[in-house]
Amino acid sequence: MNALTTRSDQPLRTSSGHAETTIELAKMLALVAPSSMTAEQQEMWLRAAADALDGIRPDEIRHVSAEVRRTVTRHNQIVPEIATLVAERRESATRTTRCVFALPELPPRPKAKPLSRWELDHMKPETKSLGLKYGFLEYREGKLCEREITNA
Repeated sequence: MNALTTRSDQPLRTSSGHAETTIELAKMLALVAPSSMTAEQQEMWLRAAADALDGIRPDEIRHVSAEVRRTVTRHNQIVPEIATLVAERRESATRTTRCVFALPELPPRPKAKPLSRWELDHMKPETKSLGLKYGFLEYREGKLCEREITNA
């Protein structure tokens, strides 16, 4: 067993933001730390590794922890392996999110048929007043007509 896991007289001094990350890193380091690495060197390595992984959330590290512990053979492989696996998970999650929330492209809405002369002449007064109020209808030469809408 290495010195990191057996020494309790010198607790790691970490900020609350790095505590979970440091715990996961310590589990990984315990498996591959060289026997010549002192407790102080391990503590320094843990601090440096936690700082290097500052942009990665502790839960992300926890999710890749088992994979990292299975694949690394040296302590200097831990941080790059975590970064790689987390980047892959993020990319996968982004792809999945894009697929889930991507809406199929809808065909263009067909242009509405203009109202016939009969429909305009027999329109209910309420509908006529709303059409005039909101600008869809207008009077031209004394006759009720649909307003021509341009997309300019």
